[in-house]
Amino acid sequence: MLFCILSISMKKVITTSILLLLFSPLYAHDSERIDQLEQRVLKLESLLNSSPAKAETITSSSEGWKSIANWRKIETGMAYKDVRNILGEPARISGGIITQWYYENDGSVFFLQDKVDGWTEPR
Repeated sequence: MLFCILSISMKKVITTSILLLLFSPLYAHDSERIDQLEQRVLKLESLLNSSPAKAETITSSSEGWKSIANWRKIETGMAYKDVRNILGEPARISGGIITQWYYENDGSVFFLQDKVDGWTEPR
C-alpha cells in the first residue's frame, strides 16, 4: 500500500516537473514581452508629457482637414473663419439656414445660423 501511494506521489512529482520544464520557457518569453511593453508605454508617456505644446498645436494650412488632431479642435459655436483656419477650405458646401461643409476625407461640419452646431470626424 505504501508503495502505491509513493508511486502516485512520484508520478505527480514527475508530471509536474515535466510540465514546468515544458512551460517555463513560455513564461519567460511572456515575462520578457511584458517588460518590453512596459518600457514602450513609459517611453510613449514621457514623449506625451515632455511636449504638451506639440499636442496642442493646430496644423493651419489648406490641408488641415487631414489631421484628426485638428478635427478635435473644433468647438460648438465657432465661426466660419475659425473652422477655415483649422481645417482649411472645404471641398464642397451646401447652404441655407443649415450649412454643411464637406471635406475630402468624409469629414463634415454643420453650421446653424453661421456658428458650428456639430461635425463628423473623418473615419
